[in-house]
Amino acid sequence: MNKSNSDHVAQYYDANTRQFLASSDTGEAVAIHRKLWAPGMETPAAAAAHINHLVAQAAVHALGREPASVTDLGCGVGGSLFHLARCWPHSKLTGYTLSHAQVQIAQALASQRQLQDQCDIKQGDFTAVDSATRSELVIAIESHTHLPSLAVFFEAARQHVLPGGIVVLVDDMLAGDGSNLTHKDRKLLDAFKRGWRMGHVPTVRQVLEQADASGLEVLEHRDLGDFLRLYQPWDCTLNLIAPPLDWLGLVGIPRFANMIGGNALTVCHRRGVMRYMMIVMQSRS
Repeated sequence: MNKSNSDHVAQYYDANTRQFLASSDTGEAVAIHRKLWAPGMETPAAAAAHINHLVAQAAVHALGREPASVTDLGCGVGGSLFHLARCWPHSKLTGYTLSHAQVQIAQALASQRQLQDQCDIKQGDFTAVDSATRSELVIAIESHTHLPSLAVFFEAARQHVLPGGIVVLVDDMLAGDGSNLTHKDRKLLDAFKRGWRMGHVPTVRQVLEQADASGLEVLEHRDLGDFLRLYQPWDCTLNLIAPPLDWLGLVGIPRFANMIGGNALTVCHRRGVMRYMMIVMQSRS
């Protein structure tokens, strides 16, 4: 990733992460990704942890065993790593984040959970690691769209995954091919990208095609969008205040940028423009 872009993303998360955690109500999950309200999810903490459960299930099913090593490309404050460390106490886990604030929080949380010897949290650009230790499982949850393109992400994923290893990508993707987007849809996507500091927003098909071109076999792709709650009280409030914030030019301020991007994404999901996908892939070599 270009250094100016990576600095832009780092500043966004340095400014917002503590607010994310304070308002997320995710408890032990310490998640800053979206909650999945699948059947049986009765609390915000359970809904926030559900994607980690799905990733763990998919990895074990694909490998036929627990992975000995895991790398999280864009680990935030380590919530997914900590969940997987508890599932697999003999695995070694590594996480990368651009944010200094997130590294500080993650390292403190790892120490509190006595996972500091199992979980190694690094500050850095995972696309620019020259000598990465490869892992049997590589995950990227709501992180790859900060990069300038799919090609950049998949090249990095290949550098981090062992031959025969598994890559699990979870993120928002365009539902169609992008050709039928209305003017309003395009304005919403632009607000989402500007607000959340996104470099690209791919279609599902583009992700599947780029995976194949990058030497990864797609084992499974699941649409998890039906598990999102898109009409929460805060969402309704945000829909009223976010557009004026954008009109006033406040997208450069991280806290307001989060509101602008978050509202645009939620409306895109309501309109059927976006889907929330989990794609499981295996490295051919």
